[in-house]
Amino acid sequence: MNQQNILIIHNYYRLRGGEDAVVQHEVAALRQAGAMVKELYFHNPSKERDPFKGWKLLSGLLFNCKAYLKVFRTIRQHNIRVVHVHNSFYQASPSVLWAARHAGARVVATIHNYRLFCLNALFFRDGVTCTVCDDQQSFKAGIRHRCFQQSRMKSALLAASLRLHRLLGSWQKAVDQFVIINPLMREYLLHQGIDAAKIYFKPNFISDTAYKGYELRGRHYLAACRLEPEKGIAGLLKAWKDITAPLHIAGAGSLQDLVKRSAVGSISYLGLLSPGDMKFQLSNCRALVFTSHWKEGMPLSILEAIASGLICIAQESVATRQLIQDGITGFLYRDDQPGNTLADKVELLEQMSLEERNTLSMAARRYYETHFSVLPHLQHISEVYQMNLNTQAGAPSKRLPSLTP
Repeated sequence: MNQQNILIIHNYYRLRGGEDAVVQHEVAALRQAGAMVKELYFHNPSKERDPFKGWKLLSGLLFNCKAYLKVFRTIRQHNIRVVHVHNSFYQASPSVLWAARHAGARVVATIHNYRLFCLNALFFRDGVTCTVCDDQQSFKAGIRHRCFQQSRMKSALLAASLRLHRLLGSWQKAVDQFVIINPLMREYLLHQGIDAAKIYFKPNFISDTAYKGYELRGRHYLAACRLEPEKGIAGLLKAWKDITAPLHIAGAGSLQDLVKRSAVGSISYLGLLSPGDMKFQLSNCRALVFTSHWKEGMPLSILEAIASGLICIAQESVATRQLIQDGITGFLYRDDQPGNTLADKVELLEQMSLEERNTLSMAARRYYETHFSVLPHLQHISEVYQMNLNTQAGAPSKRLPSLTP
């Protein structure tokens, strides 16, 4: 990559998540490729200090003038040519987009979740998929159902911010290129009036990790995620009652007590693991079990798994179909299809020979190398940055590429 002055902007979450890891991976990869990268991070207040009190917060959530000035001055001081915004919620606010635009930089924004279209960013409510606010182009239902942090007031504040920036045209006018991590996000952006020419598909990636064959792996299964309803934890615990293979569950969240109570017999609870402990678990288990019910973006846990050659058994969705070729690199299941359930896929893997498991394992590793390793990522992101530097208007779109090797 040619030397470029790039500013990475990210608003960290209170609890470390996949988006935070993506940003760290991307900064490291860009620097290794020779790019000149400046980082600017924002942090939301701790939960103990209620961040949704007072007019000061309201003005900041709508348009944070301090964040605007900070970004504007940084761009001018360091001669930034491209600004790449990952998450601006909520301390940064969309003001950072306008700051970059007014300072003369090109603006790239990655869409990691559905915050622009849904107050809880998940399209998930009361245990099922919900797209009412996007369908109706109104956040009234989200406010009524207290979709953000189970608070009507907080939901109303967030809705006001999103509505204001729709009226200002912040997404249409202040962003030159949207980077999406799965094809579904394209449809939602188009529904909001975003020009198709501004949408570029670039999957997530992770740095290389050591491959490990199945002759060196254990026989337990691993489920590692936030312990929240949208992750399908309750369904996993119910399904595993009929499965004798050992299951280790890692993570923390509102369903943590349920998991602890259920950790008997073949089920063990590991708690919240450090990155190092997670890597150890992924390199020693028989398969990663991924049970998420919401419209995932592109789960890093599956990328980490296939990079090491670990077979994944995942709930079928737009995201998992990108990452797993059913029966070739891993398995996709459907709870509503008899003969194709989680228990059926576990049984199938249990019956496989060591040679058959290694065949799937090596195919998963090759799939990672071809599509989700550092090199294809740098090719994608270099194209995004370069075509924005070479054009005065919205950059041309990239046709969604096939992920078939």
